[in-house]
Amino acid sequence: MSIDWEHKLRSFRLKLSESERTKYKRTFRMIREAIRESPGLESYGASAHVYGSYRNGTNLRAHSDIDVFVSYDIPRPWDLKPIPKTWRKIGGRTADFLRIVPDDYARFKELVGEALVEKFEKKNVQVRRKAIGISKNSSRISADVIPCFVYQGSRGALPGIELWSREGDHIIGWPQHHFEKGLAKSRKTECRYKYMVRALKSLKREMEEKERFEPQRISSYLLECLVYNVPNEKFRTRNYSDSLRNVLSHLRDGIEHREAWPKWREVHGRRYLVDSNFWRADRVHAFTDAAWRYVGF
Repeated sequence: MSIDWEHKLRSFRLKLSESERTKYKRTFRMIREAIRESPGLESYGASAHVYGSYRNGTNLRAHSDIDVFVSYDIPRPWDLKPIPKTWRKIGGRTADFLRIVPDDYARFKELVGEALVEKFEKKNVQVRRKAIGISKNSSRISADVIPCFVYQGSRGALPGIELWSREGDHIIGWPQHHFEKGLAKSRKTECRYKYMVRALKSLKREMEEKERFEPQRISSYLLECLVYNVPNEKFRTRNYSDSLRNVLSHLRDGIEHREAWPKWREVHGRRYLVDSNFWRADRVHAFTDAAWRYVGF
């Protein structure tokens, strides 16, 4: 039976159900309480903030967890800048002299983990490479909690964040920039930017389940960044199927011409995709080609 793609794409306009919203709110409230109630974190002035697909409005119904930053504010007189890729990478690996987790960050992450264990019980908390995971149950959703340092930029600049993976990789991001730029693009495209992000995320999940695309080959964050680099006029079509066709066509054409994709940026605008740790041109090409065939364009 053929799929009515127009009907399916329009379903991505739907917001979370009341039950899902209740679980999201309960999960975040419990995380925030865990941080506030921790005696060890009191001196850090730690606070919890929702970020990621839930805050950005690109999460999928029934398939999303909640991402939470637990921040330790450190005032700085300068704007946070990314470490140049030539410094960060040597032979495709993070340079050994940069693979060091600062003691104060390691201790902060340890305290956050202890606070979450106290609140959710040890069996429901898993310390991962970057995040601390919380398992879902009948009354809450799963969560990824990321301890981070927040640096206030100078001259009114929005703050950036930094954290370290378990292996010592230094990671920098700008979630507030990401949120505001994504919101602006969504308004300029009559919300179709966010609908198309959800559409590609859903296609990815569906193709993985049906073994039409290898799992974990491309991240949801990268998909969001790719859609952000599609010109606004490509979204302004008579129907949603044409919008998806335009998005995939633009990305397929761009990835096949090396002069195009090196100019693509992450949503926050502070870094080129090619300079990120997760960029893989071959995987982007494989996904967009597989999605094009799967939809039947």
